[in-house]
Amino acid sequence: MEGARHVEIQIVGDQHGEVLALSSRDCTIQRRCQKVIEEAPATIVPKKILRKMEKDAINFARFVDYYSAGTVELLFIPATAEYYFLELNPRLQVEHPCTEAVCDVNVPALQFQIAMGLKLAQIPDICRYKAMKSSGNDGKIHSIAARVTCEDPADRFLPSTGHVKSLKFGSTSKAWAYFSVCDGSTVHEFADSQIGHVFARGRDRPEAIANLKHALQNLKIDATFPTQSHYLIDLLSLEKFKNNAYDTQWLDQRIANRDGQKSTIPIDHLIAISAAAIGNLKIRRIFENYETLLKSGKIVLPVELSRTTDVDLQLENVKYSLKVFEETTSKYQIRLGAQQTTVEILKIGKDGRQKIAVHQGKSTEFQLEETEDFYAIKFAENKLKFAKTDSDDASVLRSPYTGKFLEYKVSLGEFVQVGQTYAQIESMKMVFDVVVKVAPGRLVPISKEGDLICPGSVLSRLEIDKEVKEQLKTSEKFDGRMDGWRVEEKSAIEKAKLILEGRGCMDYPLDELIPLLFTDHPQEHQILQLLDHFIDTERHFDPHDGFDESVQRLQTFLTHSEQIVDRIHSNTHVKTKSALISRILDQFLQYFPNSEEFPSILHRLFIELKQTSTRISHQAAEILFEIAENCKFSKEKSRITVKNLNFAASAMQFSKKAKRTVIEEIDMALLSFACYSGAEPAVKFVANRVEIETIDGDFEVLEAREAILKRTERLVEAEVKEINRSILRIFAEFFAGSENNTIKFSRPWKTCSLPSALL
Repeated sequence: MEGARHVEIQIVGDQHGEVLALSSRDCTIQRRCQKVIEEAPATIVPKKILRKMEKDAINFARFVDYYSAGTVELLFIPATAEYYFLELNPRLQVEHPCTEAVCDVNVPALQFQIAMGLKLAQIPDICRYKAMKSSGNDGKIHSIAARVTCEDPADRFLPSTGHVKSLKFGSTSKAWAYFSVCDGSTVHEFADSQIGHVFARGRDRPEAIANLKHALQNLKIDATFPTQSHYLIDLLSLEKFKNNAYDTQWLDQRIANRDGQKSTIPIDHLIAISAAAIGNLKIRRIFENYETLLKSGKIVLPVELSRTTDVDLQLENVKYSLKVFEETTSKYQIRLGAQQTTVEILKIGKDGRQKIAVHQGKSTEFQLEETEDFYAIKFAENKLKFAKTDSDDASVLRSPYTGKFLEYKVSLGEFVQVGQTYAQIESMKMVFDVVVKVAPGRLVPISKEGDLICPGSVLSRLEIDKEVKEQLKTSEKFDGRMDGWRVEEKSAIEKAKLILEGRGCMDYPLDELIPLLFTDHPQEHQILQLLDHFIDTERHFDPHDGFDESVQRLQTFLTHSEQIVDRIHSNTHVKTKSALISRILDQFLQYFPNSEEFPSILHRLFIELKQTSTRISHQAAEILFEIAENCKFSKEKSRITVKNLNFAASAMQFSKKAKRTVIEEIDMALLSFACYSGAEPAVKFVANRVEIETIDGDFEVLEAREAILKRTERLVEAEVKEINRSILRIFAEFFAGSENNTIKFSRPWKTCSLPSALL
């Protein structure tokens, strides 16, 4: 019926034939034929017509010999001033406090007194009400109530289930409420969706509405399910509601049109927070599972260990394909196309279930739930659900509800059209039709009668014709801009640290990063710390050993399993890390030519990474040779005697991998020789296995021998006493009593020392 209002007359009758009308109620605001907001009296009805309604309600009750409390329900058409009978509801309605507020009576108490056989004229509340009405003092109070339900305004007011963490509401003289849940309660699929009722009153309708809004604003429900309280606050503020200009279909139409159901959080903020929340859950779970395995004594390859994950979010037929990078366990970098932003996820509360997302200076509380098929993120006003699988697959029919599966309305293999009901589900004492939404096809049932299901559960599949599939529209991929996204500025040092820890996006271009690393006001110790960090991680992972042995070796150095997992993950990015370290080594002396600590770090790189990071170890050795080669040695009171110089080339082996020059390879050969000092003070070289890579083509062993000997002569002239496989060792023989164990050498621009670690 178009333009109708739902009006009720509260009646009470005794067992002696007396019936009385206790004012009226307006219950027009409803969805799915269930009341949401109730008011008393029904101010939309003119007083003359209201008196007639009350008289007809009394006559109807008398006609059926009705006694106790009851409600005569009517449909009123304001345009024609007509009204129609719906039913006489023979019970106490949950909105009866609205009537009590305006009539100053206690309806449940009246029921008891009537059941005791008292006449209405003998009941004090009735006598007081009749006196108030006859004096014209009725109508001085307006009362309004709102039902609080666990329904999702962002998803067609569908009922939800879950747990209540906390519920807070402060009653006042102008508003009060009751609830069927408390802290720790659970709302299951067999319960009614109404969990509370908030009542307010005022001297007139506008004041009562204002008091109800204030009461709803003070209601705080922390639960895993959404409620419509914020939606009702907005509804009470609409001019159409305040002007009393709506009908019974208004709320259903708003829900169908999704009016007022848009998120109050900007889309750029919403997408960033949702991606970070889901990324945090996925990445942390992987690391925690791996840590659990290590604690149980199991060592497995880190094939799934990653601080990067893909997150696909679909909102209103738009798909957002994002990448989430973990920088720390609470900071996440979000990438959408060429745009990036950063979100921090902070835990609050004792159990840490409640979290705060900080994005671009804005803090938003949220809770994340996970089901088999969905991620559900609950904000203060909204609950969004994101499918884990491709939601564009029209052949999969999923449940939008939590509840019990009742029955299929079509048979196996029967052809169903778009919009046709194919099943029914019972949820929170309501029966919902489930319809085909995207494409027609032949139904293949999956669920069975009585199955308990949740949102996203697969109910059926459709066999869709190929021609129809080709015409189906899929969700549109987002290719716009997120206006609220900003890149968090990081220094070159910060970026380098993230790379070495295997965190963040790690794809910073080295051609841009390295110059900034040395020119953006760097400190020498910061660069050296990067090299030291690389050593401390990679020295444990010897590719010649098995992975198990490397992890066991790591476990002897570290006690905290979280740190062990972090090192294991960092090692999975050794190629990227080595590229960064190599570029740092190439540039270091150019920017810090007088560093006294650099040779010690080079020594560690060569010694400790000889087996684990051969390329970096060799590069460190080459730089050490360069340092020694360009030094002019001087020392006092020293003596070195060089006699027969013997060299055996017969054991040398050569290869042609074309990476370094001959002289560079000779330097490497010198490092690989096993050398010793004989009984006489002489330097003797014994060839071990040597591989020489050259870009000069083939060359004879004799040529290599002569080149090496020429090189050794230069080293002898520089008073090198011993060369061994470990490192170029430079030291002096001092007269007795010498306390100095460091050789001084000089360059044209600086006099410095090789540290004792090299001696």
